[in-house]
Amino acid sequence: MLWPMLTGLRALRADLDGICKRAGVSRAELEDASARIPLEFAVRLCLASAEEVGDPAFGLHLAERYTPGLFGVLDYLAQSSQTLGEAITHLCRYNRLLQDAAETRLEVVGQRAVIWQELLGGVWLPPAVVENSMANLVMIGRALTDTSLVPVEVQFRHPSPAYAAEHDRIFRTRVLFDAERDAVVLRAADLDLPVMTADARLCSILDRHAQQLLEGQPRVARFSARVRKLCACMLGDGAPTAVRVARELRISERTLRRRLKKEWITFEELVDELRRGLTQHYLDFPEMTLEQIALSVGYSEAGAFRRAFRRWYGTSPADFRRKREAAKVSAVS
Repeated sequence: MLWPMLTGLRALRADLDGICKRAGVSRAELEDASARIPLEFAVRLCLASAEEVGDPAFGLHLAERYTPGLFGVLDYLAQSSQTLGEAITHLCRYNRLLQDAAETRLEVVGQRAVIWQELLGGVWLPPAVVENSMANLVMIGRALTDTSLVPVEVQFRHPSPAYAAEHDRIFRTRVLFDAERDAVVLRAADLDLPVMTADARLCSILDRHAQQLLEGQPRVARFSARVRKLCACMLGDGAPTAVRVARELRISERTLRRRLKKEWITFEELVDELRRGLTQHYLDFPEMTLEQIALSVGYSEAGAFRRAFRRWYGTSPADFRRKREAAKVSAVS
């Protein structure tokens, strides 16, 4: 899923080496189309990329740069499908070829067709990543059907950002924030729109190929996802500890750390990434004080929270919030 982002960053002549260094990701690994990297590193990469290009609407604008073929076999399978509904069904079935962080689902209720993403294992994804996913669905739908496909509405779980006007421009429909899930809602009749490049024979061949690829990549419940979910539940009571998590899982602390290491992450890194992600999320709610945010992410002392925040963002939480509010006022004016 990172390939489209890398393509867009190259087009923008962004400093890919600098982005990878900040995210702690190997560029050589990213250039390998068959490589899969841990979710934590992917999130860091997305955050570092948005920071590098200085564009809070980075995810939306990246979707506008979509060109056919960026998503590999799944992209070509969609292009050879007979209808938009068949293409979406293929996406839902083979989504795991792209990533393991979320499952894409299609629900048809009455006259509405809802395409939504269910996050797995208690993960948190930055708004830019979620917005990119939803915008990709619409942009690819328009490209496949050669129409100006307009959803009934688009839904996001995160609060309305300062660049909400970009959502209106790109989706051309009502956009709901603070929703229960991230989703694109189409008319059920839109699923019958014909795909301009439909090829039944090629679709059958690609379908079998995608199935073989999926079978070659067995579904494995990520141990780190279970640990992250447990830690998220414990944050309200203070900082999670490896001893406590291991006890909940009925394994030794040594086994906990060994199994996490196999997924290229330490317990401390996992908790730190969880806290950083939740802090980024809570900062979008102006009614939450910094003290409340600190407690919500497991810091009983404000000083420890401020030190961690400065390590993450290079500034204090108060200055970070002031700059964000100033940016919102500037965007509105």
